[in-house]
Amino acid sequence: SVAYLGGSPNQTMIPLVRWAYSDLKRRRFFLLGSENVDSYADNATVRHEIEALRGEVVGERYVLVGETAMDAVADEVNRSKADFI
Repeated sequence: SVAYLGGSPNQTMIPLVRWAYSDLKRRRFFLLGSENVDSYADNATVRHEIEALRGEVVGERYVLVGETAMDAVADEVNRSKADFI
């Protein structure tokens, strides 16, 4: 059995992407997550919505849970010129 204690992606992330796109006029998205199946699945959902809105995914990165050395990730985000992470 599976128990969800929070909102599902269609209740949280899709409205967030739509809000960022329409209200904030964001077009360049960088997808960031931890190295687990949930992050990959969530980012696939988010990517689909971004592409449906004609936005652009300019980067995607996954890090190990507990990782604290984020300089390389920050550099990658900066180089991507993303306007929403």
